[in-house]
Amino acid sequence: MARPKKDDARKITYKVRLNEDENRILEEASEYAASPKSEVFRAALHDYHRTVCRNRAKEEKRDAAPDMSVPCGSGAINIRVGAIILKDGRFLMVRNDLSDYFYSVGGRIKFGETAEEAILREVLEETGVKMEIDHLGFVMENYFIGDSPAKMGKDIYELGFYFYMKVPENFEPVCGSITEDGQTEYLEWVSPDEPRTIFPAFFRTELDINDRTVKHRVKDDRQNRKAQGEG
Repeated sequence: MARPKKDDARKITYKVRLNEDENRILEEASEYAASPKSEVFRAALHDYHRTVCRNRAKEEKRDAAPDMSVPCGSGAINIRVGAIILKDGRFLMVRNDLSDYFYSVGGRIKFGETAEEAILREVLEETGVKMEIDHLGFVMENYFIGDSPAKMGKDIYELGFYFYMKVPENFEPVCGSITEDGQTEYLEWVSPDEPRTIFPAFFRTELDINDRTVKHRVKDDRQNRKAQGEG
C-alpha cells in the first residue's frame, strides 16, 4: 500500500539555468552535504537572505551614524576620504553652483566606518557605480578656512585619506549627491592643466596609480592668512 503523500506548502516552482561551472559547484555541494540539489538551493537562499538582512541592518545603522565632524574650540575637526578616479589622462572631480573650485569625489567618514568602507559608500553615492579600491595613495592634513554657511570663516583641521579606485571600462558616472547645504553637485573629468582651482592641488602633478607608496601631504592656509596679515 502506497504511503500517503504529505502536504507540502512549497507550491512555487522556479526554473534556473546554470552554466557548466555553476552546475559543477551545485553537484559538489549536493554530494558533500548528502542532500538533493533542491535542498542545497534552499539552504543557499536562506544563507543569502541572512547576509542581506545583516547588510541592511548595518547600512541603516551607518546611515543614522553622525559624520566625523566635531567642534573643537572655535573651529572644527573633519575626517574624510577622497577617491582618485583616473581615465584617459584625466581625473574625476566634483563641483557645485556655490563654489568656484573643484573637489574630489568623497566625503566625511561616518562614525563606525573605516576609511575603506567610507570611500566605497561615497563613490557609490556620488557616481552611481560600485567600485573596488586599488590602494591608498595619500594621507593629507589640511588646515583651511570654512566656506560653507555652517562653518563660514572658522578654522577647520581635516584629515583625509585618498584612495586610487579600480575604474570599470564602461564607467559612466551619474551624480546624484548634494552638499550639506543642499547644493546640487556635478561630476566633471578634469585635466591637470585645468585653469580653475582644484582641491587637493596635488591631483595636478602627483597622481600615478602604479606608485604603491603612501604619501603624506600637509597644507596650512593659516600660514597664508598670517603672511597676508603681516604684509
